[in-house]
Amino acid sequence: MKNLFILFLLLFLSWMGYGNSENPQTANKNVEHRVHQLACQAPPRDAFTGKLIKPSTPIYRDSFSPREAVWVAINPDIFDSQKKDARLYVVQHTGGIWDVDLTDETDNGYEEIKIPQNSSGTIYIPVWENPSVREEGYDLVVDFPPLGEYNKGKDIVDGITQKGFIVPKHWVYLESITFNHNPLCNLCDAINIRKNQDQEVYFPEWEKDKKSEWLLRQAIVQSPLKGQRCK
Repeated sequence: MKNLFILFLLLFLSWMGYGNSENPQTANKNVEHRVHQLACQAPPRDAFTGKLIKPSTPIYRDSFSPREAVWVAINPDIFDSQKKDARLYVVQHTGGIWDVDLTDETDNGYEEIKIPQNSSGTIYIPVWENPSVREEGYDLVVDFPPLGEYNKGKDIVDGITQKGFIVPKHWVYLESITFNHNPLCNLCDAINIRKNQDQEVYFPEWEKDKKSEWLLRQAIVQSPLKGQRCK
């Protein structure tokens, strides 16, 4: 009778889930992925101070050019209260296979993420200044301890079966904008932009990553346009 009671007790405990020695990896199969869109374009900077102007809503992207910086926008609300620090990995797109160690593809390796106490608003992190061409795609992982591996249900990922972002081989670049095609002729040019009556804005009036971009902003924002047609 005693043995029968012990048998019923063991069956009851097993039914309640006590003493379950199931492999954690097997049990983890029922846990949902924590998927959030993370890759975004660089937030704008103040033309005078160079400080970031954080938009209220990030401009998320799933495609970048090889010359374009990749940023990540993270809302602190998606972090668990006990998980303030993490790593940010850019990995090759796995196609949904995550039973491998995380290997960062960027030039400087993974980024350390430290969330300040009582932080509010979106956190912007630059992760890749010159991404490599990879049309197969990349995935982004916010990796919480245990570090160095993707843990389903704990870590945050941008892209499970979908690609987090891609860098295609063929890309159209905007290198410069020229308004004044021929400053010596008023029959074949487009528009003559000047900083004021005495100072010209040299062409190309806008050129990627050059001072002419700053000059054009000054001409449009600060000074009235007093352009004169050439003779």
